[in-house]
Parts: sequence; structure tokens; C-alpha cells
Amino acid sequence: MNAQNHVFFGGWNVRSCIKQSKKEIIIKELKKYQIQIAALSETCMCDSGVKLVSDYTMIYSGAPYDRKTRKAHGVAICLNPIATKVWKDSGSEWVPINERIIKIRLYCAPVHITLIAIYSPINPITKQMSDENDKFYNDLQDTLNDVSTKNMIIIMGDLNARVGNVQQKRH
Repeated sequence: MNAQNHVFFGGWNVRSCIKQSKKEIIIKELKKYQIQIAALSETCMCDSGVKLVSDYTMIYSGAPYDRKTRKAHGVAICLNPIATKVWKDSGSEWVPINERIIKIRLYCAPVHITLIAIYSPINPITKQMSDENDKFYNDLQDTLNDVSTKNMIIIMGDLNARVGNVQQKRH
């Protein structure tokens, strides 16, 4: 991957990809649209790791298995074979920050790239949600602070933006 190549990125809230069959469907769609690097959110996958699905590499981060709840979040970055080779040649560097943030690094020419996949919380309407929101943005800021200023930073994923009237608290 260098300045002369086109790279196609994508983001997708997959609403769970625990089952192997769902992972295979996701990869089939990424191939169909020629997406080389994709940020997946709401994967509901536990723990963190690297899996090979078809010929794509899925690098994921989720809640620890012992803390898994029905509202499990989870993020992943999927790399096609070309992006996988670049990532492996770069030293396979990745950091699972938490169940909402994961970071990988690609050594590319002329500039190195740090990819951060996120799944941000929705706008807070309760004190607990506000605390979770603050923690997410503090973790994201810490992740950004840890990236070299010489790197290109790409943040991708589900930012959970809301358009329209302010959400009303339900009783």
C-alpha cells in the first residue's frame, strides 16, 4: 500500500457476528464491494484476538468473557489479503483498548497509518450513561495521544450520531 494505490475503506454495524456463518456473510459482502479495510462495530465478540475468516483477517476486541452481557459491544477491523500482508509485514501491531476501541498500525509509504475502529455510546440521558460516555472519550483521547504525530490517523466505525430532536428520557 502506497500513495499510488487506491484503498477502499468501509464501516459496518454488524449487530453481532458471533457465529461463523455470520462472519462468512460479512466477508462475502466486503468482497462484493471490494472493501479492503473495514471497521466492524457491535460485533458482540468476547475477549480479543485475531481470526482468519475466509481469506480476510479479523482483528477484534470485545468485553471479557466473564463480563459478557446481553448488551455486549465489540469492535473489529477486517483486512483483505493485501491489507493483511501489509499489516503482517508491519509487525502485526494491534492494541485492543476495550470493547469499543481497537487500534492497528500499518507501515505504508510515504506515511504510516494508524487505524482506530470505534463503537461510540449514544448521547447520554442518565448519569450512568454520561459516565460511560466520558470514559469512552477519555479512552479514545488516550489512544490518540499514544499515536506518533508522524502517522496518518484514520478513525472509523459507528459514531452513533443522532439527528433531530433531543432524545427524551423514557419513564
